[in-house]
Amino acid sequence: MLSVMVTLFSAVMEVWLIGYAERPIDMLSDTAPAEIWQTHRASLIGAGLMGVLVRPVAQVARHAVNNIGLQ
Repeated sequence: MLSVMVTLFSAVMEVWLIGYAERPIDMLSDTAPAEIWQTHRASLIGAGLMGVLVRPVAQVARHAVNNIGLQ
């Protein structure tokens, strides 16, 4: 059961990151370049943290639970 939950969380993270990939393009088209950081700071930091911290932890957890590649 834990294996399914961790794998599902990891898959949701992957889908979210793929879905988020178009948002910076939309931000650039809707917001002046000088205002991107001021307007979308929280979203950009959150996406960065998800990609740099949460996704790798989810992948390591998935491999650890499924006992693949950590032997």
